[in-house]
Amino acid sequence: LGAILFEILCYHPPHSGKTAWDIIVDAVQGIRPEIRSDAPEELRGICAKALSPMPSERYPDAAAFQTALQAFLRHKESSQIAASAQRTLAAGKARLSGAAGLDTRSRGEFYQLFATALAGFEQARILWPENPVAAEGAVSARLDYAEAALAGGDIGLAETCFEAGLAVHQAVYQSDSASVPAARALAHNLRQLGLTYSLWSRDRARDQDAALHLRRASIILKATLSRVPSAELAEQFKITCLDLGSLYYRQSAYADALDMYREAATERPDRLVLSACGDMLLLQGQAQAALEQYRTASTGEPLLATQLRL
Repeated sequence: LGAILFEILCYHPPHSGKTAWDIIVDAVQGIRPEIRSDAPEELRGICAKALSPMPSERYPDAAAFQTALQAFLRHKESSQIAASAQRTLAAGKARLSGAAGLDTRSRGEFYQLFATALAGFEQARILWPENPVAAEGAVSARLDYAEAALAGGDIGLAETCFEAGLAVHQAVYQSDSASVPAARALAHNLRQLGLTYSLWSRDRARDQDAALHLRRASIILKATLSRVPSAELAEQFKITCLDLGSLYYRQSAYADALDMYREAATERPDRLVLSACGDMLLLQGQAQAALEQYRTASTGEPLLATQLRL
C-alpha cells in the first residue's frame, strides 16, 4: 500500500531495477526512496512511514494506514489555508523594507496582508488544532505584523501585536524551556516589545515596562547560554544588554547602565561595549577607572579617542 501511495505521488515505483530480483534487492537493502518535495508534508510523512525498511516503524495493519489517510483528508483544507496564508505573509515581508515611506492608504493595504495571513493561520488551526505550519505561522505573522507597524510608525499597533505574540511564545517556552529556538524566539519578542515601549516618549511607566521586558530577555538568554554555548545567542544577549544599558542611561541610572554594559562584555567584549563601560564610570565621577577602561578598549590603538573623552 505504501508503494502504491508513493507511485501516486511520484509517478514511478519506489524501487527500480532491470529484473524483478533487482527490485527485490533494492527494497531489501532499505534504501529510502525520495518523495516529491512539493507533495503535502503530512502525506509525505504517511508515505515515508509506510515504506520504512524497519517493520516496527510501519503502520501495524491496513486499517491504521487507512486511518492516517482519512486524517490527512480531514486536514487537507487546513493545510491548503495555511499554505495560502504563508504566501500572503511572504508578500507582506517582501514589502517590509519600504514600509516607512508609504502613505496612509498604501500602509493600510500593506497591513492588510499581515492581518489576512494571521486570519488564515488561525482559521487553519480551528480546522486542525495540531497543524504545525499554522501554529508556527500564527506566531510569525504576529511578529511580522508588529515589525511592519513599527516600520510604519504605528507604535500602538506594534505594541498590541508584540503583546499577542508574547503570550504564544511564553506558552511554547514554558512547555519546553530547554529548547534553544523557543528561548531565542521568546527573548526576541521580549526585546522587541521592550524597545517598542521605550519609544513612548516621556512615559515613565512605559520605560519601566521596557526595562522589565529587556531584563527578562537577557535572563532567558543568559540561562540558555549557560547550557548551550552559541555565538548567535551570545550576540543576541550582548545586543539586549546594550539596549537595556542605553535605556538606563536615558534615565540617568548610570550604575545600572554600567552593570548591563559589563554583562554584555562578559559574552562578547569589544571596543563599543568596553568604551560604554568607561562612559558610565566617567559619568559617575570615576575618572581613573574610566581611563583604565578606555585603555583596555583602545589596546593597540592610539589613545586620542580616550584623551578626548576625558
